[in-house]
Amino acid sequence: AAAAGELARDGADDAEEDAALLAGVRPPSYDWPAFTNWDCVGVKGILDWDSLYEMTESTWKESEGRSGDVEFAISDEVITALFFHPREAFKECPLGTLYFLVLYTYEMMSGPRSKEEATEQAQDLARHLRIYPFFVVAAARWPTFEALHHFSKFHAPQNPKAIEHTLCVGVKGPSGIDWNNLQKAAQLWGAEQLKGLDPGEAMSEHDAAPGLTLKAAADIIYRDPQGKG
Repeated sequence: AAAAGELARDGADDAEEDAALLAGVRPPSYDWPAFTNWDCVGVKGILDWDSLYEMTESTWKESEGRSGDVEFAISDEVITALFFHPREAFKECPLGTLYFLVLYTYEMMSGPRSKEEATEQAQDLARHLRIYPFFVVAAARWPTFEALHHFSKFHAPQNPKAIEHTLCVGVKGPSGIDWNNLQKAAQLWGAEQLKGLDPGEAMSEHDAAPGLTLKAAADIIYRDPQGKG
């Protein structure tokens, strides 16, 4: 557990050290190279990243065919690399390593580890997620956001009071945004995208409603970035 908690910290103690660690991959000020190999195609060092992606993809397809729901797997080979060679793993394939770090973190959260160990591991993961723009993570072949969505049940509020405060139940302030309805629209819109629909694509006027609700709220927020409710 101690080694697991050190996994991300060994790779980088903070965002600045991560930047130095990934020199040549992450230039200063997020001036990302236009043709960075985020997918790690053809990269083979301490790990064979193409083989790992093939394993990831086959696990997805097999599990989806059996149960209709996707499954995620992390091999002993990857765990060993993350324990003993985290710096090399991040240098070889930053987003592949990030993806497997997500899986390992949720394995800790759902396993026999202590609450403190799991929290520490989650904080390390959050620090690594902050390094990369969301569109870089989303565009890579590594299903990082899909994994985060799959395990989102871990973060569901557990009692009525938490639900009320976390999900903004019944909240409607001076902005005019109905946050309760907005949250429902966001869930519907997200479910549509998981079906493979492109943003803005809908099969009917009814299907387009969640996207229009999100756009209306975004327009209000951008007009008043200070937020009045």
